[in-house]
Amino acid sequence: MDTAAAGGSLAATSIVTFLGLFSIPVAAGLFAIVTAPLEGGLLWGALAGGCLLLLTVGFSTAVVKGDSLLLSVNRVVDFVGKRVAKLFGNRWEVDQRRLLNERDRIVGSLQGKWLHLGLAAVGKWLFDFLVLLTAVASLGDEVSFSLMLLAYAAASTLVMIPITPGGFGVVEAGLASLLVAAGVESDNADLSVFVYRLFAFWFPILAGFCALAIRFPDKSSVDLS
Repeated sequence: MDTAAAGGSLAATSIVTFLGLFSIPVAAGLFAIVTAPLEGGLLWGALAGGCLLLLTVGFSTAVVKGDSLLLSVNRVVDFVGKRVAKLFGNRWEVDQRRLLNERDRIVGSLQGKWLHLGLAAVGKWLFDFLVLLTAVASLGDEVSFSLMLLAYAAASTLVMIPITPGGFGVVEAGLASLLVAAGVESDNADLSVFVYRLFAFWFPILAGFCALAIRFPDKSSVDLS
């Protein structure tokens, strides 16, 4: 796949996915206001989600509707690319409209598909949340749905903090604390998080290795160039 197309597609996917995630604590927080009291950690999660949603919407609008931000990023990419390429004796092709052209191509290809993208983004987080909800419910804890959803959304944002790969360790500790704040027993919270991360984080990695082994049974046939 073309490098620019792959990068642009991943950027579009990330933006739509972030919008879906950051809208969850806002909706859950508003619903929880009239159904259950918000503890300190959950309240900050709702406020942080609202701020991140506004920032993501603003950034998305600036990227899709305007050219200034992308032109500035393009200049930085060309500046760094030329110097890195020079270190390795290669030549970097300067293109001032590289990111603009890719932006226009992706936005044009997504016309009429925004509803599908939105539903897919919401579905991604919904099914992931159902794994956690099932783990908690299987232990017999009765917790407010809105508080559970808010705790999940706040913990999911921890994955975006690049401290450890996939938020390993950070998410487990943060999510367990948030579940306790939502009303889950401490021991049950730890066990629920373990089961949730086992299914939502580790099993997909294992499935990826299995897919790689099936697709490339002979390791020598994998061309990473």
